[in-house]
Amino acid sequence: MERMRRSRRALFAGVLAVAGLQAYLDIGIDGGRLDWADAEYGTTLRHLEQRKREYPNRPVVVMLGTSRSKTAFAADRLSEAVPGDENPPLVLNASVYSAHPFHFQLVLRRLIAIGAKPDVVFVEIFPLYMSDTSAIYAADQGRVAIPLKATELHRLRGADLDLIWKHDPDRAALWTRRWCESRLAPVSEHRNILIQRYAETWAMPDVAGSPKYWRAAMSPFGWAQPRVRSLPEGAGAGAEAATEQAYRPHTAFTEVNRTYDVLLRDLLDFCAKEQVEVLGLVIMPESRTFRSWYPERTTVLIRNYTRELATEYGTRMIDAGDWLPDSQFLDHHHVMDPGAEQFSDRLRAEYIRPWMRNRSGR
Repeated sequence: MERMRRSRRALFAGVLAVAGLQAYLDIGIDGGRLDWADAEYGTTLRHLEQRKREYPNRPVVVMLGTSRSKTAFAADRLSEAVPGDENPPLVLNASVYSAHPFHFQLVLRRLIAIGAKPDVVFVEIFPLYMSDTSAIYAADQGRVAIPLKATELHRLRGADLDLIWKHDPDRAALWTRRWCESRLAPVSEHRNILIQRYAETWAMPDVAGSPKYWRAAMSPFGWAQPRVRSLPEGAGAGAEAATEQAYRPHTAFTEVNRTYDVLLRDLLDFCAKEQVEVLGLVIMPESRTFRSWYPERTTVLIRNYTRELATEYGTRMIDAGDWLPDSQFLDHHHVMDPGAEQFSDRLRAEYIRPWMRNRSGR
């Protein structure tokens, strides 16, 4: 009988311990340890948190963008002092693969939550997301189609659910229920990330979503541009063909997708509310071949829309589409290291340094 009571107590204690661990992980994820649930977001934020502690008096400049910005925006280079800059900015490349303005706002919310609110941000404009034929922004009975996949629910904190209710009220209850279900068992839900972070010898071979992968892919200033100086002749043909197949069907459009417009404006409204200056809306570099896929009327639409939006929100359009020669592209729209240096140096000379001089009153 005594043995049975001891067994029950041990079982009860085990259940309590597991429940306590689940609750601890949930609270930690919502309270700043996003790296327990999302290695990409978490690694980016923790890097900036560390840099802020090292350089508390340096103004913070952040790029919010997609993989295009990830390869082209050399944040580590832009954070280095150059002649004439006594106090260079602390620059972070907070771009995210396959990101949209919805994801940009999530990143910005995270930065503010950890006490690393940027002084200014660049916001990437990705023309293909304006297209009504985009799979992400396909029309859905006139509703805003939030570009969030069920597999991305771990990227949301409880404080982010207001975005779901704001933009997708008809399905907000369903999204919220799915999010709650994903948070019931974080030990199981995020076991691969947790194992690879705290017990690498037990982990499966490296995968693209692992903390080890993100640690290698990122510099202390966010994404590190690819250390590729040049490609052998013909080496990029396969990537170029894949780019054309994926993107060319979406390059002819005559109006801006409503979902993209609503979510981009919501991001800019959030920046204004939080007093984060938008230094520019950036149309990223593309090769001449990629730019030739847009009909003339689409090119005009992209530029007019971006220029009018910039004027409305008191910022500027930075049309960098033709800033780089074709030889600097890996696949028509992602750039190599020399291209990243050239693009970043021009951003510094034409936009970051003038902002720094105005900020210091010189």
